[in-house]
Amino acid sequence: MSEQINNDKQEPIIFVTDDRFLRERRNLDPVDEQMMREVAQVGEVIMMSLAESLEAMKEEDPEKFTEFQKQQESQVGGALTIAEIAELASGGDERKQIYDEYVALALTERQATQIRVWRTRWYYSWRGIARAAFGRVISKEWGAWRLWYPPTNQVMGMSLCDRAARYFGENYQKPPWN
Repeated sequence: MSEQINNDKQEPIIFVTDDRFLRERRNLDPVDEQMMREVAQVGEVIMMSLAESLEAMKEEDPEKFTEFQKQQESQVGGALTIAEIAELASGGDERKQIYDEYVALALTERQATQIRVWRTRWYYSWRGIARAAFGRVISKEWGAWRLWYPPTNQVMGMSLCDRAARYFGENYQKPPWN
């Protein structure tokens, strides 16, 4: 009797995000939930941080990892650990730098406190933070802030958390923020 090979089996989908609460599927924004439903319809989903995905690349495709590592190291002129490569790769987003500058000028300590509650007590994803803050901007509760689009802009949520964490001498990429 011959063995039938199932060629229909799909590889798992690797979903890379450094948002711990998105990976843990905590208090997700409706956009996060819809995105996760759509991805799950395609197949099995494995959630990873950027550093975890780099570790997996290093094991599964060492040549590809080495090439990526060389590209990143050429930017700084020296050897980098996986954690440093992940930080360099995620920190190069020009939009985040623009949002960071804007948020640094606009965010008050009171707003930072509210963001800290949303993130560390209510476990909002970064998109959820952006949406909640957008609601405060529309209602004029946050004064003369400019609006951003979409309201659930994940990068804006990251910038809001980054600046808010700094008010408390904390890092938005580390506990209790992430």
